[in-house]
Amino acid sequence: MQFLILLPVNATLADAIQNLSDARLYAIFGPVILQRSHDYVDEIEEVDYAPGLAQTLIYGSDEYEVEIKHEASTGRLYGDCSCPYDGGACKHIAAFLQYLRGAEDLDEINYAVGAAFNEPEHNAPFDFKAWVKARSREELEELVLQHAPESLRKSLSLQAGSPDVQQELFQKAEKKVKKLLDEIDEYCDYNADDYEEKLLNRLEELRPFWSIKPAKIHQLLCEAIKSIDKAQDQGYLYDHYSDGGFEGYQLGTYLAAFYAALPESFFEESVSGMLTIFGNLNYAICDNFLPELLPKIDHSQSLALKNLFSTNDALLTKQTLEHQKEIWLLLKPLLTTSEQKQLLSKFSDPFFLHELAELYEKEGQPQEAIQLLIKRLPQPVKSQWNDSYNLAYGAEQLYEKLIGLLHQERRTEDVKTWVHRYVEERASARSLTFSLPFLPEAQAELEAVLKKQQINNFAQYLEESFRAPEVVELFKNHPNQFPQFIQFEFFKRNLLLFPKEAYVVFKQVLDQELPIAKDRHYHAVVEVLVLLRELMEKQAFVGLVQSIRTHYKRRTNLLILMNGAGLHFTGQ
Repeated sequence: MQFLILLPVNATLADAIQNLSDARLYAIFGPVILQRSHDYVDEIEEVDYAPGLAQTLIYGSDEYEVEIKHEASTGRLYGDCSCPYDGGACKHIAAFLQYLRGAEDLDEINYAVGAAFNEPEHNAPFDFKAWVKARSREELEELVLQHAPESLRKSLSLQAGSPDVQQELFQKAEKKVKKLLDEIDEYCDYNADDYEEKLLNRLEELRPFWSIKPAKIHQLLCEAIKSIDKAQDQGYLYDHYSDGGFEGYQLGTYLAAFYAALPESFFEESVSGMLTIFGNLNYAICDNFLPELLPKIDHSQSLALKNLFSTNDALLTKQTLEHQKEIWLLLKPLLTTSEQKQLLSKFSDPFFLHELAELYEKEGQPQEAIQLLIKRLPQPVKSQWNDSYNLAYGAEQLYEKLIGLLHQERRTEDVKTWVHRYVEERASARSLTFSLPFLPEAQAELEAVLKKQQINNFAQYLEESFRAPEVVELFKNHPNQFPQFIQFEFFKRNLLLFPKEAYVVFKQVLDQELPIAKDRHYHAVVEVLVLLRELMEKQAFVGLVQSIRTHYKRRTNLLILMNGAGLHFTGQ
């Protein structure tokens, strides 16, 4: 969850959302993200509510889970989204807030909260297999006749045909695919999306042969992936207009469906071959192959994957971290405790070290977990070039697990040692916030350590601890250590608490950005003006806006942005 902005305390989620003015949305997201969010507001259909919490799904390049959380006791509003954007609050969170703010009757939120908790059975997932089993033979026959896809009809027709007919039709479809693969080298500016669409059209003609020629199709798909990777390397599949390459998501979906449909006897060998090819590619394509495949496979195929990944370290270690986690979650229920330990030992990421430590703890072996963590925790990280830097980013959960285990085992002196090491080495707001309950008597000392190591992170800790006035004092006492953009972001989040200080910083930013004639700076000007509208008297604000519009009347793009933000007044 990411902290978005401070709102009135002791209010409901509906009241909090109603208090979100345009200026506060600008304060959270800025003009660019806010503009991009508009395309997603109308796509939101279903929202789930709980006390202080709203959740929905938003469909962009993928399906993203979005949450808005409000702490009534503190007035803090948080947002969370599963999309990969790491530049702050994303456009999906912005879209969800605007959707909630525009609800016709915000009281429905509170009503829906009660309904959600009184009727939990409505949230139960639909069991398709159970539904099918409950249908009569006549109902199933009718469903098949009505909804069987053309590919199934063709497949059954082919299976009933002679081997010679099957071979002839397959060779025609195979020839079309190979011809398209050969064409890549002939067109140096082949549009990536167009090529993928053509390839999928050719591959669809092979769908009826999946059960008849699985080995041949597997071989052809392997050739296709290698050919695409080679074409990317030579620049033949590069989208020059959008600066994008061949991502192959639709192709990945096709591959997953094919391999999930393979017979058990051929499944493990074929998937192993394809994963080996993916592991040797120079360009990442079909990254969705495993995420699409894993939910489609049955129990016997899961056991085959268990054997595959348990015995082939190369296949396992060459996967992305995200895929490694998905593989682990699939295999975990299928493995004995001993097999889980063996598999986890092959991973180096902190996530898996944490999983292994928890496994030891669950087995009643806390000392083994402690020794594992002490051995694997990174040495003090002085720079990103340190050998242990790969562990450093995920080290927090390992430190915290270790400190928790030491506390549980009543190893008081060791707790003190590792608490001090955690705060000193990680020097993050999180490290101090986590550590204080274990060593409350050392609060002043630990705060001094963090302040000395990373004063910016100390300011974050103070703000998260509801000690915002102390942050303002830090700005005053250490102006050279807090760049203007850090102060600007702080006062955006807390402009109602410190209106005078916020006005000074916002005005400084405005004076710096106005003289520069570039669109990026125009966006900054509009963002600051929207914030100042919250702080200034109306007459003074109108005068400021009119003077800017008069002085910079030849900057068309700036005036367009100002108009879009409502920064124009009747009578000008």
